[in-house]
Amino acid sequence: MPSAQPAYRYGAFAPAENPRTTRITSVPGTRRAPREQHESNVTLVTLAKFLIVAMVIVAIASIVRITLASATVTTMVEGDNISSEIAEARSAGTELEVAQATLTAPAALKDKAEDLNMSVATDISTIALAEDVVVKDSAGNLSLSLSVQTATRI
Repeated sequence: MPSAQPAYRYGAFAPAENPRTTRITSVPGTRRAPREQHESNVTLVTLAKFLIVAMVIVAIASIVRITLASATVTTMVEGDNISSEIAEARSAGTELEVAQATLTAPAALKDKAEDLNMSVATDISTIALAEDVVVKDSAGNLSLSLSVQTATRI
């Protein structure tokens, strides 16, 4: 059975390590000193951040430009549509004016009346009604039969 024994006797110390006798401070052809390398890393990081910010600004400006361009095109298309609708409405109005002038012309009315075998009135007379002949029934509706009876009595 193993027993626990101390590695050193009581009061003894561990042997001292050999310190390096020579230190190499620089070797030609190796990498730069840590301070110079840190400064170049900071410069690269700053440059990278600047480039990222510049790219974001360019991207935002491009998006704004595209948005404004599409809004301009949309507005121009709508303006053209409204202009064509106005032109159509004006031409339709002109056609209606011509049709009205044709239909209300006395010669056109006379020709249409002759086509329907109508003639010019030879005698003009008026009917004067003393009272209103329109009568309402008990439900409040207009009654034709009561109105006719009233008109025949007058």
